[in-house]
Amino acid sequence: MQYQHPGQEYDVFLPGIRKQIRGKFSGWVPFAELRSKAVYMKIVLPYEKGMVENMSAEVEIATAQPRQLLLIPRAALIQNQDANSVYTIKEGKAVMANIKIVSRVGDRIGIESQDLEAGMPVVVDGNDRLKPQQPVNIIQQ
Repeated sequence: MQYQHPGQEYDVFLPGIRKQIRGKFSGWVPFAELRSKAVYMKIVLPYEKGMVENMSAEVEIATAQPRQLLLIPRAALIQNQDANSVYTIKEGKAVMANIKIVSRVGDRIGIESQDLEAGMPVVVDGNDRLKPQQPVNIIQQ
């Protein structure tokens, strides 16, 4: 709740009419669901033809302070029981880098990592068959 402010604008997708429109946050419904503790936002939308009361709407809202993240393709992700990782290439060899997934944006994921820097390549094809320190030939970058 602390990251939403009256007047803030959001893109709202209305699946029932297949439209995305801009809405403005006007406040909170003064009630929390007893079991889930969920609260409801009030977002004012301009009327669009086909809209009806109580139709579904989808909106993404911030749940943390803005920060810069590395953005990588989801296809680069290797999921293990212990941690998430990706392979990068150093001196022609595969090197596993641990990552923390912070957000998802379409076919990409926003990550934090001590092992990666902006501009470093990540393996997206065949990464599930690689082993650490295995020689790698880059075919396409």
